[in-house]
Amino acid sequence: MQSHGRMGAILVLVAAALSLHVVARADDLGYNDLRRRIEDLERSQGLAGVGGDNCCDDCCCQDAFYAVYENVIVEPHFTHDPAFYVQGPGDVFAERSFDWDLEYSPRVEFGRVTDCGMGWRARWWNFDHTTAQSATGVDAQASFSGGDDNTTVELDFVGNIAATHRLEVDVIDVEATVMSGNALFSAGVRYARMDQVYFAQQVGTTNFIRAAHDFEGFGPTVGVDVLAPLSNSDLAGFVKVRGSLLYGESLFRANDETTAVLLRSLDNDLIGIAEIQLGVDWRRCLDNGSTFFVTVALEAQLWTNAGTGLPGRVGTDDGNYQNEGAQEADMGFFGFNIGTGLVW
Repeated sequence: MQSHGRMGAILVLVAAALSLHVVARADDLGYNDLRRRIEDLERSQGLAGVGGDNCCDDCCCQDAFYAVYENVIVEPHFTHDPAFYVQGPGDVFAERSFDWDLEYSPRVEFGRVTDCGMGWRARWWNFDHTTAQSATGVDAQASFSGGDDNTTVELDFVGNIAATHRLEVDVIDVEATVMSGNALFSAGVRYARMDQVYFAQQVGTTNFIRAAHDFEGFGPTVGVDVLAPLSNSDLAGFVKVRGSLLYGESLFRANDETTAVLLRSLDNDLIGIAEIQLGVDWRRCLDNGSTFFVTVALEAQLWTNAGTGLPGRVGTDDGNYQNEGAQEADMGFFGFNIGTGLVW
C-alpha cells in the first residue's frame, strides 16, 4: 500500500511539472504562434471548420471586411497607334507611332467575406496619361475622312508636326463572391468609360486637327482568384483571371481649325476584356486579430475593339490607300502592380 501511495504521489508531481512546462512554453510562443500551430494541426488532420465556433454549415460565422490599395504600373499597347504618316519613296506612307511608357495608376478594392465562403466586393481603377510624338523636316500627314469621303479633316504634307494621344480609362466592378477551398469565384457587373483624345499641330502655325473617341458601357464580368500557400511560410503564390463583355455607345468626332467636323456614332458597340495577374502574397496576423498583407504581381489586360487616336493607313497617296477606323484597333496593358491591404 505504501508503494502504491508513493507511486501516485510521483505521478502527481510529474503531471504538475508537465503542466508548468506547457504553460511556460505557451508564454514563450505567444497567442498568435499557438493559434497558427493549432490551425496548421487542424488542417493536417482535416479538422479545419469542423465543430466548435466554426459553424459554417449554418452560415453563423463572423464576417470580415477587407480593403486593398494597388499601385498599378502598366504600359498601353495598341495594334496600331499612329501619331502621323511620313511620305517616303514611291509615295508609300511610313507610320510614326506613339511610344508609350510604363505609367502609374491607382486601383482600390473593398469587400466583405465570411468563413461560410459568401461575400461581395467592389473595385475601381483609373488610368489617365498622355504620350507625344514629333518630327521636323518631313512630309507628314494626318487625316480623318468620312465614309463617303465628302468630309475630310487633315494636316496635309506639313514639314514640322507635333502630336499627342491622351488615354483615360475608368473601371468599376461590383461582384458577388464565393470561396471554395483556395479558390475565390466572382461574378457581377462592370462599368467602364474610356476617353481617347488625339491632337496634332503644324509647328509654328495655327493649323491643327483634333479627334476624340469615347466609349461608355456596362456588362457582365466573371473571375477566379486562386491562392496557393508556399510551405509553412507566410508567402503564397496566386493567379487571378477575369473576363468581361461591355455593351455601350461609342462616339467619334474630329475637327480642324476650320468648321469641318466629322462625327461617327455606334449605339451598340461591344468591347471584350481579358485580364490575368500572376504574383506572390505575404501576410501576417496582427495582435488585434486583423491581417496585414502585401502583394506583388505581373499584370496583363486585352481590350478588343477599343480603338485608338488616329486611323491606321495602308497604301499610297494615289487614292488607293485604305483607312482603318479609329474605333477598330485592339488595346492592351502590360506591367506589374504592388498592393497592400488589411482584413479586419
